[in-house]
Amino acid sequence: VQIPLTVMAWHTPAVLQEGDATFDVLASILGDGRSSRLYEDLITNTSTALEAGAWQYSQKLGSIFALTGKPAEGTALEELEASLQRHLGAIAKDGPTAAEMDRVLNQLEASFVGDLEGLQARASALNRYHYLAGTPDYVNQDLERYRKVTAADVQAAAATLTEDRRCILRVRPIPGGNP
Repeated sequence: VQIPLTVMAWHTPAVLQEGDATFDVLASILGDGRSSRLYEDLITNTSTALEAGAWQYSQKLGSIFALTGKPAEGTALEELEASLQRHLGAIAKDGPTAAEMDRVLNQLEASFVGDLEGLQARASALNRYHYLAGTPDYVNQDLERYRKVTAADVQAAAATLTEDRRCILRVRPIPGGNP
């Protein structure tokens, strides 16, 4: 291990359940691309992180929402964790902006449609929907889950990701290297 890493994780609703799509949207607002909140603040503006991201790992029995980061030299993991939690708290307090919602929902829809263009990808998606929803034609309904997500939904979802509910995994280099 050369660079420290932190992963802050929370349990979230199972795939296709109420709230699952909302956490996908929240993760995209926080960590998807250079215009995301985490990238703009922690990497571009303050240079306190080498990497910062957010993701929703949706699974059949339960999902995981995570914030991740690798601190820049001179930044402690705990400082980076506080910054990550602060960004989550800002969305819980004020909600996402209309521009963020438009950007993320447009990106998700374009990605959803683009992912179904290839034959192999389409077959895989139909199989996944059959497994998760019991019918392969759920693909026709799935995009609607994202179209229904509102800024208020994202704000409420962020408010559930409190410090007392999170699990933190910290990976640190061994001083002087491996023995």
